[in-house]
Amino acid sequence: MTPQQFRAARNALGLSQHAMAQAMFMGVNGWQSILRWEKGTSKVPGPAEYAIRRMMDDAGVDLAQTNGKG
Repeated sequence: MTPQQFRAARNALGLSQHAMAQAMFMGVNGWQSILRWEKGTSKVPGPAEYAIRRMMDDAGVDLAQTNGKG
């Protein structure tokens, strides 16, 4: 998952970086990891990609329909 896809998915779910970190049980400073993933300074780890894809499936959101270009 690219940084752009992760950001597009998070936005499609209507979550801030802080809210996404909380939804993924990342702790108080988890949003900082999300910031790094979205900037591309750190790769989105497999478990995080899996989690956001599951969240999107549960919400009925299709990544291909976001500006993340599937």
